[in-house]
Amino acid sequence: MQTTTTNNDSENVAILQKRLQAKVKELTNKTKALKAMTAKATNEVDANSKADAKSKLAELQAEVTDLNQEVTSYQDQISQLNKQEQLSLKATSEQLGLVSQKAAVALDQSKVAVN
Repeated sequence: MQTTTTNNDSENVAILQKRLQAKVKELTNKTKALKAMTAKATNEVDANSKADAKSKLAELQAEVTDLNQEVTSYQDQISQLNKQEQLSLKATSEQLGLVSQKAAVALDQSKVAVN
């Protein structure tokens, strides 16, 4: 009877070992599948992240372009104002020159009148 029990125990151990091997194999397959799914998901996330990053980069580039256009516009306005100011200063200088000439003539006339 003890032999029968030993045989039964051996059979039970063999059955449990086979079940364990099957579970290990199933777990290994599921782990491989999970790794593959994780890699796929990572690639998709990376692709989405890259697409998002490219989209944000395009937005930033558009903003920079707009800002550059504004800066150029301001520079043009400043240049125009500087030109106007230079013309105004030139006109004022010419007017001062005329006034100075008139003053010199008047001074000469007064010298002549005094002499």
